[in-house]
Amino acid sequence: MKRTFTFILIVAALFAACSSGKKNLPEDFDFGTVENNVYKNAFFNFEITIPNGWHVQSQEEAKQLMQIGVDAIAGENRSLRRTLKASEVNSANLLTSFKYDVDAPVSFNPSIIIMGENLNNFPGIKTGKDYWFHTRNLLLQSGMYSEIDENGEWIKLSGQDFYVANAYIEFPLFSMKQTLYSAIVNHFAIAVIISHKYGDKESETELMNSIKSLTFSN
Repeated sequence: MKRTFTFILIVAALFAACSSGKKNLPEDFDFGTVENNVYKNAFFNFEITIPNGWHVQSQEEAKQLMQIGVDAIAGENRSLRRTLKASEVNSANLLTSFKYDVDAPVSFNPSIIIMGENLNNFPGIKTGKDYWFHTRNLLLQSGMYSEIDENGEWIKLSGQDFYVANAYIEFPLFSMKQTLYSAIVNHFAIAVIISHKYGDKESETELMNSIKSLTFSN
């Protein structure tokens, strides 16, 4: 059950579900690399520092974990499952990193996830705020969240405009806070999702320092 909880929290925040089948991605698309705690992506021209000691998942590991999340959150909701499956071809998992090993005996595993979604077939999504509007509708369908921001705020990270909004889940012993940073880059939606226990200042600080390290180059 612990593992399921870990990953449904991620999947619920995304259009994207898991990585399978032929991808609708450009030939020069880059999934990025991690070296010395720094993730770099040449296609989107950005880099971000991962908190020291956090665990980075391989593409195959991330795919498997996302599938667990899809199955858990969709359940018998056929409409939601179709939505998630339809999004697979346009989505790419760029980075999945957890504070603890996925099998660690912890009640919640803080995470930072970065996804890319090809918007060529979604001309109406022009800003990060547009992306949040559709993401929020997906979260509402899941029925998992106790509170979801209807409106967020705009911030700049390394000169790039990001729309930021939060969602919360109430568990018996704690609350989870999930924050989505979304921007439009190279006709893709870039979604950076951070998750931690509400009130876990140590993990929140680590995650916010990571967000602040996000740097775009020309």
